[in-house]
Amino acid sequence: MTASLLIAALLALRASGAAAESAGGAREPRDSTHTWPRIEYSDVRSAHDSTRSDTSIDAAGLGDSAVHRVTFSSVERWRAVLDRPDRDALEMPDRIVDSLRLSRGARVADIGAGTGYFERLLARAVGDSGRVYAEEIEPPLVAYLAERARSEGTPQVVPIYGAPADPRLPGDLDLIFLCNVYRYIDGRRAFFRRLLPNLARSGRVAIVDWRPTDNSPNRLPAQRVVAEMGAAGYRLIREPTFLPKQYFLVFGRAEEPGPR
Repeated sequence: MTASLLIAALLALRASGAAAESAGGAREPRDSTHTWPRIEYSDVRSAHDSTRSDTSIDAAGLGDSAVHRVTFSSVERWRAVLDRPDRDALEMPDRIVDSLRLSRGARVADIGAGTGYFERLLARAVGDSGRVYAEEIEPPLVAYLAERARSEGTPQVVPIYGAPADPRLPGDLDLIFLCNVYRYIDGRRAFFRRLLPNLARSGRVAIVDWRPTDNSPNRLPAQRVVAEMGAAGYRLIREPTFLPKQYFLVFGRAEEPGPR
């Protein structure tokens, strides 16, 4: 995509109804330095202890700053990574979307949508009357998401130009979805607290991410995610276990009783 086409696409996006729903505004700059600190997890309590407070998490020496800091400005580079042919077999996107139990007409936000790997599947799940808000903070990716939605014939996919601390989502969302994104978010507890008003009363947050390994110690373990989300006002309600190398956590509001 040439610079002129990119600028035109972004201007068209901001002029559309999608931009109005996303609450537009100036984007905060993202730190382009690659600082990948090693984090030790030995002090984290047992898995799925979602009752821990902010104080107990911090007392263990575990802040909630981003573990990785990368830029996603090159569409072609990230298409090669995010849309690679072998990804479906490993990450099972069809099965993930089926497990989200979306109804026709549902309103879904995909935070850190990347090149739109999940958007076609989410659009199919919510149908013509639903909405899929595909959020990204990098202008080239936002423009590419709009282009991909047009080429795939999914007008219910609405690209949103977000900021690192504020994805600028609309309200009344049935689902907020993040795949391989959680660890890139700075100040995660405050970030997800701010998203509570964007959720419908029975809305859900689904987080899919890689399990830590000896070769990838900077990945966040599931129990850490559950603890942070508990401190942000959510409770774990489901944990599908079919993914071979990732965890899949579904949260509801902490005050809401019962699973869905």
